[in-house]
Amino acid sequence: MPETGRWTLSPIVLIAGVAILVVTGLLLNRHDSRAAPLVLWDEGGIAPPALAGQAAATPAAKPPTLAPPIRARVGLQVGHWESDELPVELAILRTERGANAGGFAEVDINYAIAGRVAALLTARGITVDLLPATVPPGYTADAFIAIHSDYNNSPAMGGFKLARFRDSAIPARDDALIAAITTEYGAATGQGRDGYITRAMTGYYAFNGADFRHAIASQTPGVIIELGFLTNPADRALLTERQETVAAGLAGGIIRFLTGA
Repeated sequence: MPETGRWTLSPIVLIAGVAILVVTGLLLNRHDSRAAPLVLWDEGGIAPPALAGQAAATPAAKPPTLAPPIRARVGLQVGHWESDELPVELAILRTERGANAGGFAEVDINYAIAGRVAALLTARGITVDLLPATVPPGYTADAFIAIHSDYNNSPAMGGFKLARFRDSAIPARDDALIAAITTEYGAATGQGRDGYITRAMTGYYAFNGADFRHAIASQTPGVIIELGFLTNPADRALLTERQETVAAGLAGGIIRFLTGA
């Protein structure tokens, strides 16, 4: 018999009350659209044990790695550019304005492509000197490239050419520059390399510091490139319509040489 002034709950009442609370909670949770989202990682970067494997399987993406800058100087000589301003020692070359074919002037193509190459090299941290026909006396750089475009009486002649000074003081370095450009330029443009090299190329004045004051230093690696034949329809289309491709190939070869890739 219960004591006076106090309430006593029977076991049946207790069980019924608990059941009501549980059911009410389930119903509220079912209809609550504000339920907390599933979180794999907390602010401390720790995943709940049951989800640790799932989180580890999808790591956060890493930012791309930028190529390190190349600390080097490159001279790009635009063939026939400002040739009328050549010094007295080279006065005989003042009237040489380069090839013309299909309505295009060689000097314009040389200039356009050299500018694109310069932009690509500069983007990699390389200091670029865009040089006219007149080379600064004893010019020194990590690489020197004379940029020209070829011509021939036969429109069937095509391809690019590369040559160094026949009396080079550093033939191995010059040959390494030729090899690097051959690899990258050929792959980019799809052109073959024309092996017919003239003495005008191997004796190019800009390499000949023994006879001319306005020439590169003997320890500066240097090559002359004929980008293609203006008189060949396919080469001309490449040099006039796909200059970005041509520039990328030449720039890639220079970078390959500078980095030793």
